[in-house]
Amino acid sequence: MRIVPSDAMRDGVILYQCQDPTQCPGGNVMGATSSHPVPIGYYGLSRNQLTSMDPQGFGPNSVVMTYLQSFPHTNDLSQGDGYNYVGYRFRGPVPTNNNWYIARLDYKVTRNGNHSLFWRGALRNDTAGGVPYLPGQAPETTIADYSKGFTVGYTGVLRPSLINNFRWGYTRQSIGSIGNSSQPFIYFRGLNDTALPTIPA
Repeated sequence: MRIVPSDAMRDGVILYQCQDPTQCPGGNVMGATSSHPVPIGYYGLSRNQLTSMDPQGFGPNSVVMTYLQSFPHTNDLSQGDGYNYVGYRFRGPVPTNNNWYIARLDYKVTRNGNHSLFWRGALRNDTAGGVPYLPGQAPETTIADYSKGFTVGYTGVLRPSLINNFRWGYTRQSIGSIGNSSQPFIYFRGLNDTALPTIPA
């Protein structure tokens, strides 16, 4: 579940609760493309009103509007503030891959087996993806385990009462949390559960 902008906010309308609800009878407010209902006790600022309040006269930023409209339409009114930010529920895949590779090699140096060499190796290639931020996107984070190790050894039976053993091994633990982007982020407090990649202007 994510918190996404409401249809009104996607259309350039902001709703806020009045300090004195009796002074706000509700009604409708016009956005960039359509009219939106304003509940009793709330006041809605239209795109034109926001523009008139801006000292520069720019009004709603076109890049921000494009960003807000990139979110899917809401489907869960029980989340968010119910007016500007509302919930969006979806089923997101959680991909998991557990790939382990194990190998061994044994070599008899002498025919009678008194001298032998061995090698053992193991490699992990595991990934556990988290949920995507929105449907169709890559997981926000993926836990990756690329640990590996091997060992080699020599065994020599020099005589019935004398045996020589040599062992050497190397293990490399490699576990990390991988993000889905290396790009700059924009963040709207109260809207983003986590930061999302910027949208080019």
